[in-house]
Amino acid sequence: NAPPSADIQQAVVDTVVEQLTNRSFAITSGALGARYLFQVLHAFGQDSVASKVLQRTEAPSFNFMLEQGPGTIWETWDGGASRSHPMFCGGVGLYLYTLAGVEVDEMPATVGVSQQQTIMRVPTTAMRQALQSAAVLYRGVHFSWVQGSNNMVAVDLDVPYTACEGDTAVTVRFPAGAVFSNTDGGAAILAGGDDAQHRGVSRVLVDELGTTVLLQGGHFSFTFESTEQ
Repeated sequence: NAPPSADIQQAVVDTVVEQLTNRSFAITSGALGARYLFQVLHAFGQDSVASKVLQRTEAPSFNFMLEQGPGTIWETWDGGASRSHPMFCGGVGLYLYTLAGVEVDEMPATVGVSQQQTIMRVPTTAMRQALQSAAVLYRGVHFSWVQGSNNMVAVDLDVPYTACEGDTAVTVRFPAGAVFSNTDGGAAILAGGDDAQHRGVSRVLVDELGTTVLLQGGHFSFTFESTEQ
């Protein structure tokens, strides 16, 4: 089956945002809806709406559950069942990873089965300025970044070779306009060198969207100046 057109997708997202806004960002979806809500809001540039849902303290909300006790997420929004049943949290955890720079492309092969490619994306300038730094461990890959002064950004990755499926374990995407000044493990590649000369690097692609580095395994450090607005 063909996916919905871009117009239909945007119309659905607009409706969701409108409904959340009208309900003061109260979430009342079931487990499946909560699983994908934050991913969709992020994908369509609605992180401000997602943050307001997470920051809400009145019922129904995640913070209301935590404040009422026993400090865990409930099975239902009204607390009428188990109060230690994090069925609504799958999407929240993935969303927090996404804010830090981890993205996962889910490509269903069969019903109930997904093939996943790990993608690390250096966040936009606005997100980096809001968070200042982030460090995550995801699928065995350690990924961290620090926003420095004068638009300088330092990125570190430790990619185990055991994480590699095929010729690429991790795809790292840097924003457009990134000017690399110091790298470890890929300096010549980022300057147009020969892929085969650099252990652990599968490929480097540069286009109008930015720089994409495909890694097989190893430790890598990148420092660049961001020129994006």
